[in-house]
Amino acid sequence: QQKGLANAQSVLDWVVRQQSTGALASTLSELVIMGCSAGSIGAQLWGKQVLNTLQWEKAAVVPDSYAGIFPEGTTGPLVYDYGFCSSGFLSPELYAKCMDQTITMQDIDLEFIAATPTVPYTFIQSKVDDVQISFYIAIGLTSHVEDPLINTTEFYDDVNSVFGLYNANLANFVTYLVDGPHHCFTNQDLYYTADAMGPQDDGKTNSGLMLSDWANLVPLSEGEAQNTVCEGDVQV
Repeated sequence: QQKGLANAQSVLDWVVRQQSTGALASTLSELVIMGCSAGSIGAQLWGKQVLNTLQWEKAAVVPDSYAGIFPEGTTGPLVYDYGFCSSGFLSPELYAKCMDQTITMQDIDLEFIAATPTVPYTFIQSKVDDVQISFYIAIGLTSHVEDPLINTTEFYDDVNSVFGLYNANLANFVTYLVDGPHHCFTNQDLYYTADAMGPQDDGKTNSGLMLSDWANLVPLSEGEAQNTVCEGDVQV
């Protein structure tokens, strides 16, 4: 039985208690919600809840290395089976989708990210992340979908479609796209050598900000901005 929801809520409740006793500041000067891989999904699912529970002066959500690309028709049953429908996080519309097992990560992100429009959601993503591709295939095989496979071109096309959807609908969405298959940056030394041209390019051929410099821009102060970063030829 999954206990992640209860465990995460207990941590959030503990922080609130510490604030109420004066052990922690009642208003945080900065709040960053970050996770890589499965933790990236956790950051996306918990971002709104944490932001709405705690008081803060400036905040950001940094999902690292999970764009939510899954075989068609598999996300709804997974979310349902993990018990997220009863989390209390979902609007009536999303709850209905969750209960009939048609909800997607994109449905969740579009609603949750829009709920805090002043908070940047800064996605870090490799263009052809091999671990995300492996999980796509594993979920496809265990869910017995008709076509459980995905190649790097198809995966990057799907990433562009999802992030294009977010970019068109969410003013607080930005992403840093790294060329190559690497999975997770924020918990590794590569965080400091990665740029848009690759995880170890170290600024040699990159024309823009290093990944760490870009990510460290958040949380943003009033009047500051952060832009999406991507290197390479534009293909239409």
